[in-house]
Amino acid sequence: MATIEKMEKSLVKIIIDVTPEEFEEGLNKAFDKKKKDVTIPGFRKGQITRAQFEKKFGVESLYEEAIYAIADKKYGEAVQENQLFVVGDPQLADLNEIERGKEFKFSIIVPVYPEFEVKNFKGLKGKKMVLEATDEEINAEIEALREQNVLVTPKENGAIEEHDIAVFDFKGMKDGVAFEGGTAENYELEIGSKQFIPGFEDQMIGMKQGEEKTINVTFPSEYQATDLAGKEVQFALKLHEIKRKELPEVNDDFVKDLNKENINTVEELKASIKKDIEKNKEQNEKNRLADELIEQLSNSIEIEIPQAMVDASVKDELKDFERTVNQQYGMKMEEFKKIAQVNEEEFMKNVTERASKKLKETLILEQIVKQEKLTATPEEINKSLEDIAAANNMKVEDVKKYVNPADIAFNVSINKVIDLLIANANLE
Repeated sequence: MATIEKMEKSLVKIIIDVTPEEFEEGLNKAFDKKKKDVTIPGFRKGQITRAQFEKKFGVESLYEEAIYAIADKKYGEAVQENQLFVVGDPQLADLNEIERGKEFKFSIIVPVYPEFEVKNFKGLKGKKMVLEATDEEINAEIEALREQNVLVTPKENGAIEEHDIAVFDFKGMKDGVAFEGGTAENYELEIGSKQFIPGFEDQMIGMKQGEEKTINVTFPSEYQATDLAGKEVQFALKLHEIKRKELPEVNDDFVKDLNKENINTVEELKASIKKDIEKNKEQNEKNRLADELIEQLSNSIEIEIPQAMVDASVKDELKDFERTVNQQYGMKMEEFKKIAQVNEEEFMKNVTERASKKLKETLILEQIVKQEKLTATPEEINKSLEDIAAANNMKVEDVKKYVNPADIAFNVSINKVIDLLIANANLE
């Protein structure tokens, strides 16, 4: 028999009563397990009798294994009978009063999914979503299209002007000595793009094809190469060629050349861009508002989260960070930490805070799913799979090979919660 006692931090103590008969059964199981590895003179390995074992090692040597055997059975029964949602490893406790031939108790302490209720998810305050595309945003997209379709032609006469492309050699010198990374040949640079350190591109304006020139510049004090940071250097330049950028005129011919389906006029292009901007804004603004409301809700709720869940969340956060480092920088975590001069204590503190915040917010969203019965329907799951397939130009059957339906169902449910929070928020 077992009784349940709730503790702090979402821990549960399962108190197990053990009869003398149950303890003897446990001792028998413990002996059967231990005797396999025991050898004594005159007997083959594993052939020792129970009496010989107890005489040599004492019956107390079987107690721990006997308790584990009893706990293994009664723990499973208690978890099932009490419908405990276990989230970590169980730990034995209260093992001080074990005596053969008498009834005794021991405990198993286990972390469980925290129990709480979310009562104040309606009426949260937030900033209204801004969804309309402005003329400036539409024009910026058109300018980007012009840049993508720019015509670059040689500039036979004249000098370098801003936005011209220079093809040149350069050699950097500090105190008369060439420094590493400061030399290149036939380098192409758009003047005014600010790719080089301040002052470099400005001093190229006015140069003519074939001209050579030495310029003086000073590296920024926060420059990544410490031997150059804040230092004055000279660059010897030789200009080979000047190219002029000719942006296409925005007219219907330009639009047709873009080869966009069912878009043939400037007005149709603007309408399409406006629609795309507003679609992106809707998602971005929804994400922003959701983060704002969820954080506000999280700050208003206290949850006793077991350490086992926090530890698992931190572990996942570290894995995600390591994966990002590997994908973006092509290096292992330890190498990245060394190069970035990471303070391990501060790093782990930040990771733990970030993981704990994510965990708490996820628990709150999951609780609202349960309270409001916002589980995903089969139709909603299929619709989500179709959307993923369309976005990635894949067949639904192929998407199912790579996507876990349970993850899809979870995301659909969470999106329902977010819609609910936004629908019931006070937006200013």
